[in-house]
Amino acid sequence: MAMVSEDRRGVGLLLDQSIEDNIVFNAMQIKGEYLHKLAFFTLKNSSAVRKTAEKMIHDLDIRCFGPMQHTGTLSGGNQQKVCIARALVMGPRFLFVSEPTRGIDIGAKKLVLETLVRLNREQGMTVIWITHFMEEAAVADRVVVLDKGKIALDGTPAEVFSQVQKVKALGLDVYPAETVEAARVAKEAGASVVVLCSKHDVPLEQYGDYTVIYRIETDNIVENLNQYVILTLAIELLEQTEGYAFYEDALDGLGKIPGICTKALEQIHGRAMAWGERMKDEPVIYTMGSGPSTFVSYMQSICMFMEMEWVHSSSIHTGEYFHGPFEITDKNTPFLVFESEGRTRALDERALRFLGKYAEKVEIIDVKELGINSIADSVVEFFSPILHWVIGLDYAGGLAAAKKHPLMMRRYMYKVEY
Repeated sequence: MAMVSEDRRGVGLLLDQSIEDNIVFNAMQIKGEYLHKLAFFTLKNSSAVRKTAEKMIHDLDIRCFGPMQHTGTLSGGNQQKVCIARALVMGPRFLFVSEPTRGIDIGAKKLVLETLVRLNREQGMTVIWITHFMEEAAVADRVVVLDKGKIALDGTPAEVFSQVQKVKALGLDVYPAETVEAARVAKEAGASVVVLCSKHDVPLEQYGDYTVIYRIETDNIVENLNQYVILTLAIELLEQTEGYAFYEDALDGLGKIPGICTKALEQIHGRAMAWGERMKDEPVIYTMGSGPSTFVSYMQSICMFMEMEWVHSSSIHTGEYFHGPFEITDKNTPFLVFESEGRTRALDERALRFLGKYAEKVEIIDVKELGINSIADSVVEFFSPILHWVIGLDYAGGLAAAKKHPLMMRRYMYKVEY
């Protein structure tokens, strides 16, 4: 039996110590493991500690530079994984976790959530999870709601969350309230409802005519992207409902895009890191894009730069650039341009011609340069945002590394009331 405390900084971790020392700390102190005797001395078995730490880093996907990195420099989600690793080294059959995602952002929450679910599904470990976040309770096999020390509700997530009025009366949100409500309204209006979720038996599924399971544990990052899953679904729906003239081209594209993304990352990673180093002190970075990649430009701006790196930013559609935004262009203002392939590429090229004359800090992520054209012209524009998103993440990582500002660091999100 082992426990992961909600106060990872107060009682869970030694922040000024290495990851490997944190992972084996309890096993050394409580069970006397990872120690060996030498005459009158008790010494740490450094090779055994290193081997265990490296295994835990691999198994739990702890994002770090190595086992000797100080734990205090990790993101909140990875710190929580170190707490979990420390508990696992004790070899428990039962793992108690108390508010494991408290104080960490949504991306880190997802990582911790996936880790605990995987321990249960793959290793058969019983995880007793204390939380007040209903979206976390939804992944459990059984949910018990306590009120003043007594059991108020008990059952599967679907059984518990279907009792909407009782759940609300207990001061809890129905998970996820707005999504479930939207599905209910659509269903009652006579629409066919397709539900995307990571597992069966969640509240949302009760209103779905069809369920598409989103495999969050897959090793293939591209096929796991929301964009990829939704594009696959859209292509198939179009073909089945009215026929799609470019259906075979689209299927071919779905098969090719993961490999294209992998090669593109290898090709551009060094460039992304160098760009991050150049941009680390910039107070403002603008993003630009068009067509299906408009949303990538938008997400890069509001999520990667403003939310994650605290850099002022705004997203500009290249088709609207000359409606006014081009007046802020000068040699000292940085632009990150997502250049697409397809019908809106001409908009991007026009904006880039202007930037080439009047700006100097322009970085272009051109999907054509990165090999997108092995996909048929008839559908290639729909695959541009997938490649742009994957590469955009690498650029965000380069900026984070140069600024020494982890992507998961937050000041306000999930930390204060709003």
